[in-house]
Amino acid sequence: MPRPSDQPSRDISTAPRSTSAITPRTARWRRRSATERSADRSRCASSTPVGSTRAWSPTAGDGGCNWRADPAAAGGGAVIDLALHGLDLAAMLVDEPLARLHIDLQRRIHDYPVDDGGILSGRTAGGILVQSHVAYNCPEVLPRRRLEILGEDGLLVATDTMGQTEGGTVIRRCARTGDETALPFDAALSPFAAQAAAFAAAVRGDAHDFSIDRDLSLMRLFDAAYSEARSCL
Repeated sequence: MPRPSDQPSRDISTAPRSTSAITPRTARWRRRSATERSADRSRCASSTPVGSTRAWSPTAGDGGCNWRADPAAAGGGAVIDLALHGLDLAAMLVDEPLARLHIDLQRRIHDYPVDDGGILSGRTAGGILVQSHVAYNCPEVLPRRRLEILGEDGLLVATDTMGQTEGGTVIRRCARTGDETALPFDAALSPFAAQAAAFAAAVRGDAHDFSIDRDLSLMRLFDAAYSEARSCL
């Protein structure tokens, strides 16, 4: 049975193209002040970054339906819920799309009919490696959101900058001296406000980086890897 997200993607992919079409589907983590600061640094380094992310564990909370763990409602588990944001972010940070992707899933902690964690590894056409770990099985008190960008000039570490609240830190460690420097960014800026402002500006006709072709290409790459991984779960 097709996952709930399959048919809308097929409909979009076969619809007539319009230069005015704006579809911000996977770009949730792009609109962060810390993300943009990290992107500036990673692109100036002339390096080969490797990124990794970790995420959170949902519960029904009030005893209601936990739709994220319902394959009929969500189409899968932790990986389909969380990983696409990180893959889109990685492509934005290194300024080139993924060309290859492999996914391994696990279902070890929660009694879910879907995966409660996964590891994704990929490679861009230019040889940049990307690694992402997403999970529903990490306790809340452990580090939840961490991004690392490793290059020949140093290491950038962003902590708690990819959630639904503002804040977090970005630290740069120099590869030559080992010195650590905190990078300034607007830690008070709401990620939702930033995303809404970027979309509104695009609708008004301002320059933007929303791309339906890019998003569909990433979704197809992800869907093929995720389908293979589910068959081995």
